[in-house]
Amino acid sequence: MVSIFDRLKVIKDLILKKLDESLSRLALLASQSEIHLENEASLLRANIYIVQSLHEQGKVLRLQQAELLNRLEKLLEHNQIHQNNQESLFPESGSIARDLEAQGQLLQSQSTRLPRCSLLPSRVVDSHGSPLFALLSHLYARLPRRTVCLAAEESDLRNLLSGLGFIVDLWATAEHVPASEDLLYLNDASNRLPIIRHIDERACPIILSAFTATDLLDQIKELRGRGYHWHLVLYCDPSNQQTTFYCNHPEAIPDTEGHVLFFREFDLVSWALQWCNAVLHATHFR
Repeated sequence: MVSIFDRLKVIKDLILKKLDESLSRLALLASQSEIHLENEASLLRANIYIVQSLHEQGKVLRLQQAELLNRLEKLLEHNQIHQNNQESLFPESGSIARDLEAQGQLLQSQSTRLPRCSLLPSRVVDSHGSPLFALLSHLYARLPRRTVCLAAEESDLRNLLSGLGFIVDLWATAEHVPASEDLLYLNDASNRLPIIRHIDERACPIILSAFTATDLLDQIKELRGRGYHWHLVLYCDPSNQQTTFYCNHPEAIPDTEGHVLFFREFDLVSWALQWCNAVLHATHFR
């Protein structure tokens, strides 16, 4: 009897262990699904914002076109009246006007033979040729204080940021992270994660950090738990050496490195995405 009970106990323990493992896997799947849905929702909101902005710009442009056409019609009416008055005073001016009109039609027919060119979106490039600092220059207009906090002293970097109009006046350490700055630049690789782990809810709206394929996920996990729900990754595509970007994907592309910007506010990441979509190539995941 004792051996039978022992076997039943072993079987029960095995069943309970399997159930615990199954529940752990289900919890992991639920967490991953929640992160994926959150990412998709963030991207959808960003796209909706961009579409609405383009729609509003289209309305303004149509109103301006209608006003311009109205002014042109009035100008043509005025010119016709003026031409009639001239013909009544100088009968020979009518033949001169007809000759000019014929020459204008000839020029117009020749211009239609020229190849049509489509308008390209404007490109923003700063004097240093870096898309990252061109993006910071674009974000400059949306930051109230334009102040930057560095994790390590770099005179070249300090001069570069000062040239863009930023004020670099504070330094972040693992023991103290200033809360009054607009941008925290984690330019010290050895001290990056310790500083991140000391960031609280009063921290600055944008955090900029370099990354490699091995430490990007750790930075995302740490900062997402501290209120930075959106991140924008800029990296160099190994296939063509061009800077490309993606938003809110929770993993790094293998064998890549670059910079990642973390945002607390949706308006700021939307403003940054508008610039990236106009200037850089986007990376799409499937």
